Amino acid sequence: MGIRSFSNKLKSIKLVGLDAMIFIYHFDQRQPYYPLTLRIFELLEQKTFEAITSMMSPIEVLSHPPLEKELEKLKSFHDFFLRERGLKICEVDFEIADSAAYLRRKYRLRTPDAIQLATAMKNEAELFITNDDRFRKVPSFPILLLKDFV
Repeated sequence: MGIRSFSNKLKSIKLVGLDAMIFIYHFDQRQPYYPLTLRIFELLEQKTFEAITSMMSPIEVLSHPPLEKELEKLKSFHDFFLRERGLKICEVDFEIADSAAYLRRKYRLRTPDAIQLATAMKNEAELFITNDDRFRKVPSFPILLLKDFV
């Protein structure tokens, strides 16, 4: 499908939910997904839309063991989460926890995934971007998978 098709999917969106893997792919410049994650963050910088993610994202990104020896990179990622314009990092409150528990029961999502999606839902994101096929089990929320565009 390509980057143009991906960009078109995001054209009229005002708020997008982002899974932790979007940040991981972006920071690692992981191919073939990096051009897509780069486009997400370009559009975020241009204020085309805003993004929401759960506190799970910085936990997953900042806990990667090799960062223990790459302190500059760790600081860079840390600063990104604190300063990225248009990105809101949402704490897990009872409403999100309750919704995540429902998603785990109904669709058998893993806890971090359920928290991510519940965060997007609570904040009324218009879609959720990930690369995890397990989210396709949730028919009630629009899911965009990076792999569908490479």
